[in-house]
Amino acid sequence: MQKKIFLWFVLIVVLPSGIIYFVMNHLLIRYVINQQIETNNQLIREMRKNLDTKLLHYQQLTMQFYLNDEAMAEIDSALPVLECKAIQTMLDGFVNSNRLIASAYLVMEKGIISSGTGIQHIELINDTIQPILTRLEGRIYWTQTYPMVSNFGLEDTFFFGGRHIRKNQKPIATLLLGFNSQFFDDFFQYTPFTENQTIMLTNSQGYTIASNQIEKPLANLVSTPSSVENGKYVTLTSNSSASDWTISLTLDTHEISRELTYLRDMFNLSAILYIIFFLMISLLISRRLTKPIQALTGAVKKVGEGIIDVQVDIDHIDEIKQLSIGFNAMTDRIQKLLEEVKHEEENKRKAYMQTLQLQLTPHLLYNSLNTIRWMAQINGQENIKDITRALTRYLRSLSDIESEYISLRKELQLVEDYAVIQRFRYSDFTIVQRVSDDLLNCQIHKLMVVNLVENSIIHGIADLAERGVITISATSDSETLFITVADNGIGIPNHISRSLAVLGEDGSHHIDSKDSHTGLRNIQDRLTLHHGLNYSLIVTSEPGKGCSITIPMPIIFEKDDQISP
Repeated sequence: MQKKIFLWFVLIVVLPSGIIYFVMNHLLIRYVINQQIETNNQLIREMRKNLDTKLLHYQQLTMQFYLNDEAMAEIDSALPVLECKAIQTMLDGFVNSNRLIASAYLVMEKGIISSGTGIQHIELINDTIQPILTRLEGRIYWTQTYPMVSNFGLEDTFFFGGRHIRKNQKPIATLLLGFNSQFFDDFFQYTPFTENQTIMLTNSQGYTIASNQIEKPLANLVSTPSSVENGKYVTLTSNSSASDWTISLTLDTHEISRELTYLRDMFNLSAILYIIFFLMISLLISRRLTKPIQALTGAVKKVGEGIIDVQVDIDHIDEIKQLSIGFNAMTDRIQKLLEEVKHEEENKRKAYMQTLQLQLTPHLLYNSLNTIRWMAQINGQENIKDITRALTRYLRSLSDIESEYISLRKELQLVEDYAVIQRFRYSDFTIVQRVSDDLLNCQIHKLMVVNLVENSIIHGIADLAERGVITISATSDSETLFITVADNGIGIPNHISRSLAVLGEDGSHHIDSKDSHTGLRNIQDRLTLHHGLNYSLIVTSEPGKGCSITIPMPIIFEKDDQISP
C-alpha cells in the first residue's frame, strides 16, 4: 500500500511538475526574446521616424529655391557664375544655417556655384546621380556615403541630397547638399542599443549608408519592414518613407539568452529543490497514511454493521476497498432513516389536511339533515327526491378525503348541489358563474369555493329583503389563478372585519389565520401549507353593500393522475 501511494504521488505530482518546469523554462526564454524583439522593433520604428523627419526638413529646405524669384532668374540668365549673387547668397544660407551641411552646390550649364567646405571630384558625384534624378522627376535623391577629401586636404565621409531645379517641367540646374559624418554621429549617439547590436542604414541597392559598427558592415539586407530570423540572428528592418534607405538591427538571440543565465540558474536550482522536497513529502505521506487507513478500514466496517464499540483491526489487505464498503453501508443506513422520517412527516401532513377538510363538513351536514327532516314533517312533496339526490352527490365527494385537489369544474358542480339543498331553506337567491372554459380544468383545493358560498348565503343574504345574488368568477395571470365569490348581502360590519382580517395597502383585507373565523381560517391555513405565505385570502367588504372574497393560488393542471403546476 505504501509503495502504491509513493508511486502514484510521483506519477501525479513530481513527474508533471518536472515537465511543467521544462516547458515553462523554454516558454520564458522565448517570451523574453520576443519581448526584446518587439521592444527593438519599436525603437527601430522610432529611429526611422526621426530620420524621416530630418530628411523631410532638408527636402523642404531645398524647395526655397523656387520661392526666390531672383535666384531662379539668375539660373536662366547669361550672367557668369561669379556674378550670380542671389544664388550664392542662398547656398551660403544653407551652409551657415545648419552645422550638418558641409557644402552646397548648384550645377548649371554655365558652371558650378559652391559654398562651404569644398570637396574634390564633386563632378563625379553629379554625373553619377544625374540618371537617377531624371527618373525621380523633381524629387530629392539621397546618395550613399562616400569617403572624400576636402579642398583643404581633410578626409571625411559625406553623403549628398540632390535634386533637379526645374522650370516648365524641365531641369535647368542641379542642387547638391553635402552632409558631413556628424549627421550619423548624432543619429547613432542617443540610440539605447548595446555594443553587440549592429544598426545599419542601407539603400535599395544594398550599399551601406552608415552603421554604428563600421568594422562589422552588413550588406544586402531585406528592404521591407520585417523580422527576419536566421539561425541565432534576428534582423529587424524598417523602410524610410523620405528616401530609399532601410534601417536594420541585427540581434543575437544567444546573447539575449546568456543575459538570462542568472535567472535560469536560479530557476533550475529551485526546480531541483522542488522535486527533492516533493519526493520526501511523498515518502512521508505514504508512511503516515498507511497505518491510519488500515485502522480506519476496520472501524468503518464495524460502524456500518451497527457496532458502536469498535476495535481497530490492521489485518486487512485491501484497505481502500474495505473503507468504501463500510462507507456505503453507513450511507445506506442514513438514507433509509431519512426516508422513514420523510414518510412520517408526509403522513402527519395528510392527517392534518384531512382534519382541516373534516372541520368544514359537520355544520353543512347538520343543516342539510335538518332541512330534510323539516320538509318530511311538513309535507310529502317530490322535491325531497331532488334534495336527497343533491345531498347524496355532495356527501360522496366529501367522503373522498384522500383527494386534496379537485377541478374547478367539479367544484362548481358541488356549489350547484349545495345550492339545491339550501334553496329549500333560503329560496330567494341566485348563483351566477362567470368562469371561462379554459380555466375549468384548473385544480383547486376541495370545498374552498363551497365554503365561501355557504358564508355568503348564511351570513350575507339570508336576512336580505331583496333577492340575493352570489357571483363566482375566475381570472388568471401568467402564474396565479384568482377565484372570487361576491354577494350583494349585508356585508361585514367594521368591528367584525377588523377581527377577521389585516387591512392591506389597497383597502382590501388579507385574512389573518390567527384571529379569523373557523371556515376562513381553514381556507387560509390550507393555502399557506401548500403554497406559502405569499398566498392569502383577500376580503373586500362594505356594510350594507355586500362582500367579496378572493382566493389566490398557483395555476395547477391535472396530468397523468398527478397534480402538477
